[in-house]
Amino acid sequence: MRGLRRLLAGIIVINVLIIMAAQIAKRMVPPSGDEHTDEFDIVAIMDGVEFESHARSFRAGTVLAAMGGVELDFSDAEIAPGGAYLELRTYMGGIDVSVPADWRVEMRGGRSIAGGREASLDNDRVPAGAPTLTIEASAVMGGVDVHHRPRARAVAYAG
Repeated sequence: MRGLRRLLAGIIVINVLIIMAAQIAKRMVPPSGDEHTDEFDIVAIMDGVEFESHARSFRAGTVLAAMGGVELDFSDAEIAPGGAYLELRTYMGGIDVSVPADWRVEMRGGRSIAGGREASLDNDRVPAGAPTLTIEASAVMGGVDVHHRPRARAVAYAG
């Protein structure tokens, strides 16, 4: 019985330490930008974040999800004429990215360790001359999913 109490006390102490570490990490890595900026940083540690971009010239973003989840929706955003870069990192969490069907998406590099990266993309249907969103994604005991989604309004690209 005494051993069980010690085990339970140890589990409680470890959980409290993890929560404290998460709070400290959130303060050390503050998010930046908002739904209307062309660049952003999102941090979700033991938390969930839903982010819907309305950028008029999206250029870059960084997302970190640790024991949490992030949903990114670019269906109302416009990509910069020269393209954009998105860095996605998840540790025991998940990141879901919806991009407009008229964006070309290129997945690069990144690693998956006991996790996965999935891209459900149809770049063959993307208009000629459309800028490219380059994504580098890593997943450790988590997952990253990137997929095309219909856009509510049309955007014309020179090309």
